Amino acid sequence: MFKINFLKKIALSSCMLVAGCGFHLRGLEPLPTSLQNIYLTTNDQYGAFTKDLRNQMKWANVKLAANRLAAPITLHIIKTKWNNLNITTGDSTEARVYIVKMDMTYQLESSKGIVIYGPQTLSINQQLILNANQLLDNNDQYTNLQESMRVLMMQRLFEVLSSEATQKAIQAKFRDQKK
Repeated sequence: MFKINFLKKIALSSCMLVAGCGFHLRGLEPLPTSLQNIYLTTNDQYGAFTKDLRNQMKWANVKLAANRLAAPITLHIIKTKWNNLNITTGDSTEARVYIVKMDMTYQLESSKGIVIYGPQTLSINQQLILNANQLLDNNDQYTNLQESMRVLMMQRLFEVLSSEATQKAIQAKFRDQKK
């Protein structure tokens, strides 16, 4: 009984210590107020990245407008592209090493379709090692890697959208439009 109470106190003290030092799990960068009401458009409306991005934006309390005119800013995902580069040299009995690359090109537009910021391309590279008897297509490791790369891409996108440079570009464009 004494040992259980002691362990509970240690666990509670550890939690308080970690919470007190400012530790928190890494999540998406909160978007600034200028991007809290946004229209999201892409050429692949039903693709995995678009669905994940919509969900993350809703989770981050971003109001997703039903059309371009209902939001001051449109996030236009122009293109997402995957490339797989086999960097293995040797015969087919050896493990294969791939560099998996995800590129995402986007721009911010006004409700009138005028480009505010961009186009910009974000890129993420990850390494994937497969045994000689594994194929890249229909492979759980590859699917899981793509999923984690989509999450990393969303984190990167939120960081860029929240950056001072992006916010200055938005403010400057709206200031110019008011003149």
